[in-house]
Amino acid sequence: MDNNNEIEEKNGTQANVESTSLSEKKNGDSITKNKIFKPYKVKDIVFAVVASVAMLITCLDMPFIASIPVFGIGMIGIAFQVSFFQAVILAKVRKPGASIISSLVLGLFHVVFAPQMILFAFIGGLVGEVLGLLIFRSYKSYLSIGFTSCFLVPVITLCMVAWYFMLMSPGKAMDHLQLTNAGWIIPTCVTLGVVALSIAGATCGTLLMRTLYKKGVLHESL
Repeated sequence: MDNNNEIEEKNGTQANVESTSLSEKKNGDSITKNKIFKPYKVKDIVFAVVASVAMLITCLDMPFIASIPVFGIGMIGIAFQVSFFQAVILAKVRKPGASIISSLVLGLFHVVFAPQMILFAFIGGLVGEVLGLLIFRSYKSYLSIGFTSCFLVPVITLCMVAWYFMLMSPGKAMDHLQLTNAGWIIPTCVTLGVVALSIAGATCGTLLMRTLYKKGVLHESL
């Protein structure tokens, strides 16, 4: 009888240990899933960089459009595709910093024409990431992805205006930005156009990725 009791106690203890370890493992997995900042894998970085390069290819029209002497017209030429690819990258990677990676790639491409662009691009990516994480806490929802992807080009546009007004006199800054003879209608329309195209691009990118996930073409890894 004593031997049987000892065996039962050992079995009970072992079962409790296994149950505890399973519970701890589940809790650990749950904590990992709920983490805001998750470690990057090589495939995450590769995807973000490759998609960013594809984004740059679609922005090759910017120098030609920017040659038109109208305030912010160059931003009109890239707003849609930049926001589109930002949404694609965020929907696939779903980790903080993914938007900043693509922003820096965009800034590096334009650094030859304007060295300050890398700073503006970083600020634009950072603003989107911070606001998105403050409001949504993660990129699990498609709304958070679309929201975060809207900010890069509008913020770059604002940074450009602020940059010239800080470095130059108001008159020279107005001349440089083609604002002297523009009145208020053209700058307003261009600004609204940049915002609208950014929202449209982010929406299209988010809907595309959502459709691909639903069809089983891609698999989510939150």
